[in-house]
Amino acid sequence: MALEIVRTSRYASHMGRFSEHLVCYWLSRSGFEVAIVDQIGFDVTAYNRASGERLGITVKSRTRLEKNPTENVYVFRTKKERQEFRSICADFLCEPWIAVYFEVAASGDLYLTPTWQTTKQNTSRVDRRLARGR
Repeated sequence: MALEIVRTSRYASHMGRFSEHLVCYWLSRSGFEVAIVDQIGFDVTAYNRASGERLGITVKSRTRLEKNPTENVYVFRTKKERQEFRSICADFLCEPWIAVYFEVAASGDLYLTPTWQTTKQNTSRVDRRLARGR
């Protein structure tokens, strides 16, 4: 049985912080040292000593209610936002990655991907099929 989602005045802030911590948890259990950073568009930094990987991650989160089950999630609304994110990652010597957390009343899904794996068609949004879990 799923609990009904009721959004309070601080819901978006709590959801964002939860998503950032969830990304940190998964990366930490995968051998990365992680930190939440306070930088515009750049939410989490991660470093894997064994592989030398350094990630700069922007984290987006969305709740899917019955009224919006297939609404798109925009990661970068403009080309400028995408370029700024990549520039910030370069300043910190990090590879740019995107994390998106989707939540429905009964479950949630986390997607984590490097920006180079995105195509021109889906760089700005996560496809509706992902939101439906297909």
